[in-house]
Amino acid sequence: MLFPLNLVSARDLEDIEEDIAAKEEELKSLADDLKAKENELAKANASKSSSQSEIERVRAEVGGSEMQIELLELQYSQLEQTYNLQLLQKEEEEKKQEMQLGSLYMSWKENDKIVSVIMSTNDDPLKANYYQEIIAETDQEGLNQTYDKLKALENELAELGASKDKLAQEIEAKKQLIATLEEQIRKYNEVAAQASSSANGIRSKLGSSQSQKDALVAEKEQLESEIDQGTAGGQQPLVSGQVYFSGSVINSPGDPSYDAFGHGLGLSQFGAYGAGNAGWSADQIVTFYYKQTAVQASPGKSISVQGYGTMTVEDYVSGLGEVPDYACGNLEKITVWAAYADSQGWAANDPRRNKYVIDNPSTIWDCWPEEAIKAQVLAARSYGVTSSQPICTTAACQVYKGGKAKAWAAWETRDKYIFSTGSTHNGQIIRAFYSSYNSNGVGTADNVTVWGSNAGTGTQYSYLKSVADSSITYKYLGRSNFRTNSYSMAELNIMTNWCVSNCTTKSWFNSEVKSKIGTLNGLSTEEDGSGRVKKVILRGDKGSASVSGRYFRTLFNKWINSSNSGVSRPSDNLKGITFKALTAN
Repeated sequence: MLFPLNLVSARDLEDIEEDIAAKEEELKSLADDLKAKENELAKANASKSSSQSEIERVRAEVGGSEMQIELLELQYSQLEQTYNLQLLQKEEEEKKQEMQLGSLYMSWKENDKIVSVIMSTNDDPLKANYYQEIIAETDQEGLNQTYDKLKALENELAELGASKDKLAQEIEAKKQLIATLEEQIRKYNEVAAQASSSANGIRSKLGSSQSQKDALVAEKEQLESEIDQGTAGGQQPLVSGQVYFSGSVINSPGDPSYDAFGHGLGLSQFGAYGAGNAGWSADQIVTFYYKQTAVQASPGKSISVQGYGTMTVEDYVSGLGEVPDYACGNLEKITVWAAYADSQGWAANDPRRNKYVIDNPSTIWDCWPEEAIKAQVLAARSYGVTSSQPICTTAACQVYKGGKAKAWAAWETRDKYIFSTGSTHNGQIIRAFYSSYNSNGVGTADNVTVWGSNAGTGTQYSYLKSVADSSITYKYLGRSNFRTNSYSMAELNIMTNWCVSNCTTKSWFNSEVKSKIGTLNGLSTEEDGSGRVKKVILRGDKGSASVSGRYFRTLFNKWINSSNSGVSRPSDNLKGITFKALTAN
């Protein structure tokens, strides 16, 4: 990102030099990505050309096979006619024999002795034997030859039919091969188009990154000039012995408050993104962010969703928003997943089939690492069933958009929840809070730091403790350092007096803080593991009291920017709750 001029004084030379080095590394990485995408484009085009050549070859084979089938059909038709002619010849031979037999039978009737024997009983063996003798004397040899010809013709017809069927099957297989190759060409076209688009996007990012590097170099030169003039580091030079506040905040448009990208508890979505890219599994991701937990199955749960009614929790997480729907893949992953879907017997329109898209490196919003999406589903499923019902569908709860775009992730994590194994909520499904950046590299927060009392106290949940994730998180926006002007203790005492009359919670502040400390003469900060301020301890001539880091930030900012602050300073701000109170040398 380009750093606004008003952030120049919040950064030192070392920070800027680190950013320049990071930007140079980014430029090198982008150049490598561009080369890889250009190679991918060339490979896709070469594969496409090869497939097209293969299609032409197979089509030629299909054409030849179809001509063979036509020839076989002509041969079959000719043979069938010959067979029918032979049937007629057989019928003619049988008719002649029948006539001959009848003539012989009439001559036998003149012999009374034979007739009386034949006609005296039905089915007489003598009669049957006599008939056989007569038939044996007829032209049986010619009839037998006809039978043999018919049998041979039948066998030949069967062989021709089998050959034709086999050839038809081969043609169908080749046509299917052509369809497969055409689908491959479609995918190669898609890969080539995306690779071309990605290459253009990378070229654009190269130009942007080079501009950002140039801006960083200019910032470094400006800061060096300010150092020479003795004005660097804040809006005014620090005064020795006075207190100032120094911290860091996520770079963002407008006021980058502590919750600009979420409350900072539990799973960091961009931390999961980075962990997924590093090869972590979904279970590893969630048990890293939620300490003292385990992923376990607990089937058969339903959830009530505002505006949608009751549904299974699996349907609910299938329609979850929050992060991209699809995993980043390639042609091989798409093919393997399609084969898996076929092995499961999923219908062609089953939403679980839609898992992968080919990554466009010019954006992070088209797809995410699959294990990061699955980690999000695990957290969302656990958060959903432990929330008040019906659960809302906005970021106030968690974003539900409907449909089943994440059905594949629901399927791969089906019935799984995150259970506490720690001192709080042991054996129960956790309230799996999550947010976008969670300080983007500094670490996640303790729940007491974010949602404790005005005094910075509360019950610490074992699964919502600070986690240092700087080694894995995806640093999407980065951080900038800030510091305030310096203030004397007398001026900060004016702040406590101002709050007694002007704070929204003035009654609480007066009874629980001001009345206990008297005149302020010192303060210090107590941070959690993420660097966020859990408490600011105020010490005075009567004693001490504490306020939360959130409370102190609001108090300080409202006081110093009010029209009746009682001190003369330029506009000043604590830009987040990740800061420390320091004394200027």
